[in-house]
Formats: sequence, C-alpha cells, structure tokens
Amino acid sequence: MQVIYDIEKGFKVTKIDELLFEPVVVGVGEFTMKALTKYEEDFNKALNTGQSVVPVLINSYGGYVDAVMAMITVIEASPIPVATICTGWAMSCGLCLFSCGTPGMRFMGPNARLMLHEISGGTWGKEKEVTADAKEMKRLNKNLFRKVSKACGHKPNYFMDLMRSKINTDFYLSPKQALRHNIADVIGVPTMTVNAKIKTDFKLNSLVK
Repeated sequence: MQVIYDIEKGFKVTKIDELLFEPVVVGVGEFTMKALTKYEEDFNKALNTGQSVVPVLINSYGGYVDAVMAMITVIEASPIPVATICTGWAMSCGLCLFSCGTPGMRFMGPNARLMLHEISGGTWGKEKEVTADAKEMKRLNKNLFRKVSKACGHKPNYFMDLMRSKINTDFYLSPKQALRHNIADVIGVPTMTVNAKIKTDFKLNSLVK
C-alpha cells in the first residue's frame, strides 16, 4: 500500500498496519507560548506514529525569540530527521526555525521568501535594569545567529557579519539566495510517501469430524 501526502492538501489515508496512527505534519504560523505548546504536542504525536521523518511546515512573520529557541531545542533532540518546509514566508523566528531542519531536508517553495534581522524588544525600569535587559538581548541575538550559522554549515559569526554588511536592516531572501547561503536545500514543495506492508495469514481451522 502506498499513500501520498500533499503538504498543502493533506492526507487521505486508510488504515495502515505499519503506522500506529495517521502521519502528522507540524504546522507553525506564529511564535508564542501557546503556539509552542501546540508545536510540542504535534511534534510528539509525529514521533509516536512510526513515521520516519517529521515535516514542519512554516509560514510565519515571526514572534518571540524564547518560543523559537524552545522549538529549535525540540528539533535538536529529535531521534528522527526533521524536514522544514516553507511554501510562502518564513521571517525572523520563522527563518531561524526553518534553517534548523535536517541538512538536505529544508524545502522552500518557488514563490516563497525568507527574512532575517536582529531580534528586537523593549524594556523599562531603572538604569541598571535597562542595561541588564539590553545585555541579555545582545546575548540572545548572538546565540540565535550562531545557531543559524551552525545549522547552515557556516562559521559562527557568518550571519552576524552578513547583517552588519547590510547595516542591520531587514534582509529578504529569494529561494535562489536562500540556496546560496545554504539556508535552504531544495526549491520545491515535497510529498511524503508512506509505504506499508499488508500481511495476509491463511489458517486452516481444525476439521469437524
């Protein structure tokens, strides 16, 4: 039995003996604490189905850096490959999560776009509190950029240096540019094929004399 999954249209699946449950695709549209909880739940479901890869579909304008850092940690701890897929847009946190897919399995639609920029935030309070918050923001920004650089096979400061060369403005990437910087591996949207073996047993019941 062969079942084809279309990333945009979804599954049409009958019962498959080789899988415990219907295969799961993890969707990410925002980076909030609520979205993180849903992401972790869906990711764990995907790990428990018996599927050989976890597809993570990302179309997002970004969100909270703490949420994307936690999502990246989940990918890093995954016992099976993780395919990241962007069909439309993956910006800010979206690009960071997209880049952390398993090398060779980062798919970007031909009309999609990515965007990278430094993290942003606001703070208030006493002078020492503001200074401490600014220091922590700088540390988070450096840590996140280094994770992206490592995931893309570059030296630690690759993307920080690239942003400085762009005068720290929003840096938009087309699919070809994403390939050039090794953020994406493939231009195109994948399908997932599930192969299941059906075993038929023939048993002769004892004859009635």
